[in-house]
Amino acid sequence: MSAKEEQYAELKRKRAIIKGQLTKFDTFLGGFLVSKENMTQLRIRLEKIDKSWDIYDEVQTQIEVLDDFEQFVSKQRAERFEFEETYFAIVSKARLILDENVHPRVSVRAENVSIANESAASTAVRLPVMSLPTFNGTYEHWPVFYSTFSALVDQNHNLSNVHKFFYLQSALDANSKKIIESLEINEVNYPRVINLLKSRFDNSRLATRHHARAIYNLKQIEKECSGQLCNLTDCLKQHLEALKALKYATEIWCPLIIEWILTRLDSVTARE
Repeated sequence: MSAKEEQYAELKRKRAIIKGQLTKFDTFLGGFLVSKENMTQLRIRLEKIDKSWDIYDEVQTQIEVLDDFEQFVSKQRAERFEFEETYFAIVSKARLILDENVHPRVSVRAENVSIANESAASTAVRLPVMSLPTFNGTYEHWPVFYSTFSALVDQNHNLSNVHKFFYLQSALDANSKKIIESLEINEVNYPRVINLLKSRFDNSRLATRHHARAIYNLKQIEKECSGQLCNLTDCLKQHLEALKALKYATEIWCPLIIEWILTRLDSVTARE
């Protein structure tokens, strides 16, 4: 085994450990019973899971660098998408339990953040640390980003609009921040920046075109290969799920999609 193959195998083992930790946390939540002891344990476990996002992102990025281009755009992209969806669904579930059963001043790992309030006084507040996805400024990424942000922040009644504004700003990439940088962080401007970003990126037509083109451009499988077939299947599922999220009844398209996918398969697999 070459050095590159050994490094790749080690990274995959690390990734499996992180995913295993997330699964255990989900199992813990599934049988959760509210008690003082369990709430304390939930905070500790959630703090540990918060840290796992950055570790996963680092490991997965290294795997993508080692992978060839074809695998990156199919298998690895699907892997990252699946983990992100699972991670934020589980973290959202945990935070909802805390929100419903703990006083708003819940003791979670926090950092001092200085935010200007509406009276123009600068007040130091302690905000819970949240591992939010970074919005990359693309139409196709907006639905996934906003659904997660909405569940964790926008619908969290324990947060003021100022705090929500801060979380939103911290989750935008450099180009996206430019859209809202002229607006001061305050209670009144938070709904304005949300509407501003929605008007810019909540474009279902362009997102639909992106996913439809991705299906149309699925790479042709030249010869029988189970790995390439799995990659094609994963990529197809990813884009069909995204189209479902955009309210398209993709099951109606099944005959057309099947015929198109058959043209992407090698002759042996297509006959089967």
